[in-house]
Order: sequence, then structure tokens, then C-alpha cells
Amino acid sequence: MKRTQHGFTLIEILLVVALIGLISAIGVIIMQDQRNEAARAACTANIITLNNAALLYRFKSGELLVNQMDLLPDYLRELPRCPFGEPYRLDENGEFIPHSH
Repeated sequence: MKRTQHGFTLIEILLVVALIGLISAIGVIIMQDQRNEAARAACTANIITLNNAALLYRFKSGELLVNQMDLLPDYLRELPRCPFGEPYRLDENGEFIPHSH
């Protein structure tokens, strides 16, 4: 009399678990790269916004911007913050300098 077995062997289960782990590790790496790319894009957009506000300040006041706080509340509701936590800096021309991320 022949007995049939139903189910998976231990090797098959371990192989499936290993493949799921490998695929999820690759997914985490890709997601981290996408998150960093999005943060860099947000930082660039913030600098463009700050430079546009600084330009409006220069046109209206006739002076170079020397303090970021002078943009509040007439030109910006609030100062944007860098997603990486670095402060935005002004150069001697009253423009904001991009970071190197």
C-alpha cells in the first residue's frame, strides 16, 4: 500500500522564505533611494521659493536680503525647512545657496 503525502518539504519552505527575504531587501534599497531623491527635489524647490521671495524683497525694498526673517510675513508665511535638516544660507548677493546632498 502506497502512502501519498500532502504539503511542502522543509527545503521548499526555506527556499520560499529566502526568496521573499531577498526580494524585500531589494525593495527596501530602492525605496530608500527614492526617498533621498524626493528629499533632494524638495530641497531644490525650497531654494527656488526662497530665492523668488528674496528677489521680490529686493524689488520692493531696494536692498539686498541679509536676514531670512525679513521675508516673514510679507513674502512667505513660514520659512521652508530642508528635509535633510541643514540650514539654508544666504550669500553676499542676497541669494540662497544650494546645499550639497
